[in-house]
Amino acid sequence: ARRVRAMQIERLSTLLPGYGLDPEAFPPALVAAAMQGLAVGVVQDRVAGYDTRADVAAAAMSRLVARLERGRTRGISS
Repeated sequence: ARRVRAMQIERLSTLLPGYGLDPEAFPPALVAAAMQGLAVGVVQDRVAGYDTRADVAAAAMSRLVARLERGRTRGISS
């Protein structure tokens, strides 16, 4: 798990500026932990059958990623 997180952080360090994200505001360690935490939480809640609105969180993350990707392809974050 440590090696995987180290690889994620290393890669995010080079990727985040391309998305217009300030590494001071969004350090790679935060982004990696947030992505993993959301993914794990959504799956756990779905498997357990809890209605914690995980679908809303997952949809919001999908929209955020799509927005960041659109900004990256244009060279800016919108």
